[in-house]
Amino acid sequence: AKAESDFIANLESYAASKGKNNKTIRVYMTLASKYMEKEDWQKSVENWQAAASCDKKSYLAGIAEFNSGVCYEQLGDLEKALASYEKAAGNKNFHLIPHALFSQARVLEALSDSEKAVEVYTKIIDTYADDEWANLAKSRIIYLTSAK
Repeated sequence: AKAESDFIANLESYAASKGKNNKTIRVYMTLASKYMEKEDWQKSVENWQAAASCDKKSYLAGIAEFNSGVCYEQLGDLEKALASYEKAAGNKNFHLIPHALFSQARVLEALSDSEKAVEVYTKIIDTYADDEWANLAKSRIIYLTSAK
């Protein structure tokens, strides 16, 4: 426990002193992951957001925004989760855009906005038809439209 605590303290010190660069984004991501393991969602999201702000065009920024969304959901802040998933999905260098879109739509459902959720699910189907998330999106549309 002491070694892990020292490790985290060293990472935090490094990140605070080095500014925004490619190494720092990875340090923030490591910190965020450590805090996720501990289920310290607030510290985790702070570090994911710090990582995302290092280079907004990097594929790593998409990962950081996506994981921020996960943390915000754990914190019960669905509006911020939605915004993070939208940013992840909007990052053209992020390799899991369909997953980010699905998470966005899922949060819209939780916010009782089925109409917008269906729009996002439809976007997944139209844009990523061969992706496994498209199949799940189809099932969600069937559920949402038959529930009316």
